[in-house]
Amino acid sequence: MVGTIVFVVLAASGGRGAVVAYAFAPLCFLGAWRALLIGVYPEPYGAKLVSLLFTMWVPWTDIDHFELRSQGRFPYEGYIVRNRSRQPVGIRAAIVVTWPVTEQKRLRAQAAVDRLNQTLTGRRADEEAVAQ
Repeated sequence: MVGTIVFVVLAASGGRGAVVAYAFAPLCFLGAWRALLIGVYPEPYGAKLVSLLFTMWVPWTDIDHFELRSQGRFPYEGYIVRNRSRQPVGIRAAIVVTWPVTEQKRLRAQAAVDRLNQTLTGRRADEEAVAQ
């Protein structure tokens, strides 16, 4: 958002900087908007993963569970463990514990994973009720 404001001010001032400002102000605004949307969202048919550059849906039927793993670049990262031995999907953009690692950070990330697992359990129960 700060970048957007700077480019808008440059655009208003006129001159050569205005052309650059008019080009980059919308890009800064879109980047800030996407950054605010980063997360994992339960949708009716699956989990919606939103990162800075892409959005991906994973159907509930393809998800075995969500978990917090200690691997990769960060001390703890969120993952979607998929059925049928597929590679797990990293949800690093939404659930990650960065350095310095504290128990409070780990518990906050684990709570987010637990909420997603509760949602998954509820979806499975709803599907079983409809199937019967």
